[in-house]
Parts: sequence; C-alpha cells; structure tokens
Amino acid sequence: MPSIVFGGKIRSVHPDCLPPASDDSCASDEVTPEPRARQGHKPRSKTAPVMREDVMDVRYSQFPDLPVELWNHLTSALRDSLKAFCKSMSEAYKAGIDDVLSRLVDKTIPELVQSLGRDVMSGLLLKERGFHGTYLRCHECPETAVYNSDVHKGLVTSLGLIDTGRSYYVCPGGHTFYPQDILLGVDGEHRILPSVQENISLLTSHVAYRRAVELLERISKTKLSEDTVMRVTATTASLVEAEQEAERRRAFDLEHPIYPESTESTTISPEEVGVVGADGGFLKIRGEKEEREFKLGVLGTIVPKPGEIPMRTESGHRVKRELAPTKGKTYLAHIENIDDFSEHLTVEFYRRGLHNCSLLHFIADGADHFWSRFEALVQPHQEVSRCLDLPHAMEHIGEAARAIFDGNGRPSGTVSQPLMTFTDLGETGSDNTESSPKHALPPSASESKNRSQKYQRPPKPEENTRKRAWYDAMEDRLIEGRLDDFFEELERQREALSFCKERAEVLESKIGYFTERRRLLRYRKCLERGLPIGTGMVEGGVRFIGKDRLHRSGMKWNRDGAEAILQLRCLDASKRWDPFFKKASDKRLARYNELKTAWRQVA
Repeated sequence: MPSIVFGGKIRSVHPDCLPPASDDSCASDEVTPEPRARQGHKPRSKTAPVMREDVMDVRYSQFPDLPVELWNHLTSALRDSLKAFCKSMSEAYKAGIDDVLSRLVDKTIPELVQSLGRDVMSGLLLKERGFHGTYLRCHECPETAVYNSDVHKGLVTSLGLIDTGRSYYVCPGGHTFYPQDILLGVDGEHRILPSVQENISLLTSHVAYRRAVELLERISKTKLSEDTVMRVTATTASLVEAEQEAERRRAFDLEHPIYPESTESTTISPEEVGVVGADGGFLKIRGEKEEREFKLGVLGTIVPKPGEIPMRTESGHRVKRELAPTKGKTYLAHIENIDDFSEHLTVEFYRRGLHNCSLLHFIADGADHFWSRFEALVQPHQEVSRCLDLPHAMEHIGEAARAIFDGNGRPSGTVSQPLMTFTDLGETGSDNTESSPKHALPPSASESKNRSQKYQRPPKPEENTRKRAWYDAMEDRLIEGRLDDFFEELERQREALSFCKERAEVLESKIGYFTERRRLLRYRKCLERGLPIGTGMVEGGVRFIGKDRLHRSGMKWNRDGAEAILQLRCLDASKRWDPFFKKASDKRLARYNELKTAWRQVA
C-alpha cells in the first residue's frame, strides 16, 4: 500500500477508504494495527508513525454537497497521481537522488501536477456537461429546443488540452446550442478558454505570430497553429474595439451623452495638472505603396515643480532640468481619420478624469489637426497651457540652418562657410570650425537616408561650427522667450538670401510656420511652471506601441491586423488589461444567467 509523508505523519492511501457510488458512506477512521512482518521483509519499527486508512485525512462526509461520482473521480485521480509521484521519487532514490534531483524538480513533478489538474478538470466538465433537462425554450426563437446528445470535444486550458462532454440542444427552427460552451465562454470559433485567449493575445501583441506559437508550445505544451493564434488575437482585439466603439457612441449621443466614469485610481488631486499629447507614426500596409499613418495620444497628470530656466554652461551645453514625471499614462492609437481619433481621445480624457483638473497642458507637433481638436476637451473652469514640441520646432530651425550654411534646406555631405554674417550669437558663438572628436555627431550625409522623421530625427549640426552656433542661439531665443529677436533673425537671414530664390523660400516657409504657431512658443513660461516642453512621452509611445511591433524590417500588415495589435498594446501599456477582461468575464456570466432564465421558460 503506497504511503507519503504528509503533515508530519506517514499517511496511507487505500482504495477501501473511497465511498461507494451507491451511498454516501465515508471511510473508516479506525487505527490500523501494526502489520505482521512478511517473508523477506523486516518488521516495522516500534517508533514508526501509525498508518491511518483514509485519504490523507480528507473524508467525503466533510463535503456533503459534493456529488458522489465527482468524489470518486477526484479520489481516483489523486490516488493515481500519488502513485505516480511516489514511483518517480522512488526510482530517483534508487538511481541516486543527486543524479536526477534537478530533472525531478524541474520537469517530472511539474508535468505530474499538470496531468493531475487536467484529469480533475476533465472529470468536472464531464459531470457538469450543461444538461438542463430534456426540453428548453430556445433563446433565439419561440420554439422548444430538445436535448439531442452529449458531444465530446477537446478544450484548450491553461494546463493543456482536456476532453469535455457537452449537452447538445436542437430546436425545430434550426438553432443549436451547447449551454456549457456559453457558460465557459467558448461558444465562438475557438475551443480555447477565455483566459488562455487573453494570454495568447498578450503574447502575440509583443512578438511575431510564428514566435508566439513556438513559445506557447515550449512554455505550456500547447500546440496551436499560426493561423489559430492570429484568429484568437483578432477575436480578443474585437472585444476591445467593440467596447471602445460602444463608449464612443454613448459619449457622442446628441440627446444623452454618457462618458466613462473615472475610477478611484484616477482621482485628481488639486495640485495635479492634466497633460494631453499627440503625435503620429507609420507602418506598412500590404498592397499600398505609401506608409500608413497611425495617430497616438497620451494622457496623464503631473505635479509640476516650478523652477528657473536651465542655462548653458561654459562648454556650450544647456543644463538638463528634470521635470516631474507623468503619472497614470493612458495610451490610445488608431489607424483612422482624425475626427474618429479625436472622439476616442475625448472618451479617454473623461475616463482618465482630466476634466476635473484645474489646469490642462497640451503638447504636440505643429499638425493643425491636433490643436484644433484639443480645444474641444477644455472645460469652462479650466486654465489651458499650450506648447509646441521643442524638438519638432528645432527640426525646422535645423532646416533653416542648412539653407543658410549649406545652400539648401536639405541635408548635405559637407558643412561650408556661411555666405553672410549673423549677429547676437550669445554665449554659444564660435568661429572655430574644427569638430570636437569627443562630442562629434555622425556626418550630415547620413541624414540623406530615406527614413521617417517620426521615429528618428536628423542630428543637430556638428559642434563647434558656425552653423551649430546659430542653431543654438535660435534655441536660446525660443527657450528664453525672446520671440521678437527670434523672428527678427529669421527675417534678417531671409533678406540676406534674397539673391537665391530657393534658399529664401526655405526661410520664408519657416517664418510662416512659426508665425502661425507663435501662441504655442511658450517654452519659458512652461519651464518656469514646471510643465514639459517636449513630447517625449508621446514619441516614446509611438516607438513602443507602434514601431517595436508594427514597423520592423520587411514587415507588412493588413489594416485590421495592425489595428488589432495597436488596441491590445495600448490596453496593456495603459495598465487596463486585467480590469478590462475581468469586466468581459462578468458580462459573459451575466449573459449566461439571462439565457438560463429564458431556457427554463419551456413553451
């Protein structure tokens, strides 16, 4: 009779302790007398623990609500599993425990535990097969559905594939259904439990589908095809997209608009400032020559730390100033028109609770379609701060510098001497054209590569050159709020380039760009109040939400597949994955209970 050390005593597992299938009797609790010594065996030591004939002190009488057949299945599974455990460990000690301990702990025991779990789940689902009687009212028509048979089919769980029995109902109207499938949430196209579908989708949102298949088989011994994991991902993402669309419709109902309620975790304190930023990224769509843009928004709050404007050091570098981090960031991204994106942004604005902030800070690049729609978010009681992303602004200054010093507004292979002088260089002025090896940047010829500036900005002009000095001086004017000097310098350089129409047009376009956005050039005030002047949090989102998964070398997508990945990655990055799918699980149970009520109303 097998035994195991449990609770400090040697317990025995004996088949006689199991209750018979016909009654509710339980195992005996009497002490087994010391067995006699058999031939070839030494008698048991007098100090050995007393053996008890029960199932590790667990009795059926302790669980009167447990069906007898399920108790029998559980005890049988536990007995077989215990034998397997003892056999594996006995063989390990016989062979020499040091040689097999690692394999025993790392593989054998986990596999036995998984096998036991699958056995228990299979027994439970074979017992609870979804039989609700011979006749049920069909939930899709007025007819009466009739029990047809039990259908056995595999079900993918977190422990692997198991066998289930499901009661099958058919109505004269041609409708068929399996109550157990509806309860488990597998009444769609996948015989995969919802929690496993979520894990598959989380995995595929971070790695390629083929790699996800390999990892699933390696980690959980679950063998699925690449097509299956793609369809599972699409199914999971469709839940997210359907919920987003429902929220959008409710929020923009002209008669009764309803916005999502902010949660306790997004409660806004009086000192917090709401921050909203937006930008765009690119990906490749099959069958399209041009890259498709997706728009990404980030919302959060900061507790600003007012301070002085960081100045430049003697070496010419501006001192970095650490601003307050953005808290509770929420991400959203869509491959769609700007109006739909704006409505989804509004929904997230209310969910995040930013409508309760006393101050809102908007930051983005120069795209007019973002700024015109930010205004719709502002509440009557709110103060508003707006800022043009400084790195984007400096890209335009860099183009102006190339027109002045290199002869055009595009990258060139060499840095030539300027054709005119310039004034008011401030502390950064220098006539030294030698580059510093320690701080030298890559040659400007590298800028000529065909790449998206959304993901990699052109480098700044080389240090210790007149072009870099002019570039830094213009940055100083912006940050220090000397906007009149800033525009005067651009105008002065435009007039000096009047002899070259092409170069003058570059300066003219930059003057127009900054003039139209002058109200957004509030860098000095933002820094003094401790507000961000760069869209680092947004551009970081463009990278890890979009580029890291969707814009890899040689990768092309269909639009729906890319949209699905964007929604799943945003949900995960916003730390809303578990709450969202907990809500989805509650909806499934509520739907099942509604249907069960309808089924029992027999026609």
